[in-house]
Amino acid sequence: MLGDVLAPFVAFDRSVLVLMMIAALSAYLGVYVVVKRIVFVGVALAEMSAMGIGFALFATGWAVDAGLDPHAWEESAPLAFSVAFTLAGVALFSVHHSGTRLSQESLIGVGYSLAAGLSVLLVWKSAEGMDLVKNLVAGDPLVVSDLQLGILAGTFAVLFALHLALRKEFVFSSFDNQTARTLSLPARALDRVLYLSIGVAVAVSLRSASILLVVALMVVPPAAAMLVARRFGHVQLLSVALAVVASGAGFELSYHGGGERGLPVSPSVVAVLAVLFLGAIAVSRWPRSRGVLGGLLAACAAAGVLLTGVSLAHVGGSIVLIDVDGLKTINDQEGHEEGDKAIWTVATAIKNVVK
Repeated sequence: MLGDVLAPFVAFDRSVLVLMMIAALSAYLGVYVVVKRIVFVGVALAEMSAMGIGFALFATGWAVDAGLDPHAWEESAPLAFSVAFTLAGVALFSVHHSGTRLSQESLIGVGYSLAAGLSVLLVWKSAEGMDLVKNLVAGDPLVVSDLQLGILAGTFAVLFALHLALRKEFVFSSFDNQTARTLSLPARALDRVLYLSIGVAVAVSLRSASILLVVALMVVPPAAAMLVARRFGHVQLLSVALAVVASGAGFELSYHGGGERGLPVSPSVVAVLAVLFLGAIAVSRWPRSRGVLGGLLAACAAAGVLLTGVSLAHVGGSIVLIDVDGLKTINDQEGHEEGDKAIWTVATAIKNVVK
């Protein structure tokens, strides 16, 4: 059984590494996205990045006519244009248009809509057509070149060093921008650098993963972590842990969960994230389990249950998540020992009626 569980990690070791690097990077930066309430900006940047990829592939014919090597173009141009379009989005979305009648959110919405539509049209007219559309929406990081791995690893290292050096400044400007300006911190410059790092991370990640996966990893783990942990550092730690655990479990699910054809990786990871998010909601309602330790234990327990169920998928099985009404009241009024007895009673009743 252990061999079956580890099979996908052995067969696709590089892909798993890339997936977990994307997960860790997206979840870490996603905490700032959620705290600063710029989730829509993150989604819009992902679409801008996709538009850059679409433009590069659409322009392949022009590159060939100009005498460029088509293989070299397809290897390097999508990433270059993805980064360029994303940086254009960063420049657009990070500027406060105070002189216009439209709100910042409206302009971001316009940018998102145009980028989403144009990216599909550009990809549609490229040689890959619908296959690339499917890959952008729910693509799988199964085929990763040495160049893509090297670029992702280099980006990971640079952004890690940047955020390590400016962590206090980023945290301060994220929570209290006005006070940061009062203390002579370059709040706007810090915001732009933060947006820039998020944009670069999105652009590089989309070369190996889908919009669905990148956006989900940037939003769901931070949101789940904020339900459980209280300190900002603990939220970041738990967010990364949840994303990495979900990536591994999702990869396992995609390998074993769809028969001979398997399941696409990105939606599988998102499905696991949904389970962990529901688990975080349950943990947040159980006062004694709050904190980083409780959150990590809840995440690992949920992932362990999921992995066990997936490894036994060939004989059938189900995973059930149950919310016991009134449990918090029992814990508050009668103590946690009585609450544990209530949980045990419910578990015994379920065991007696489920075959």
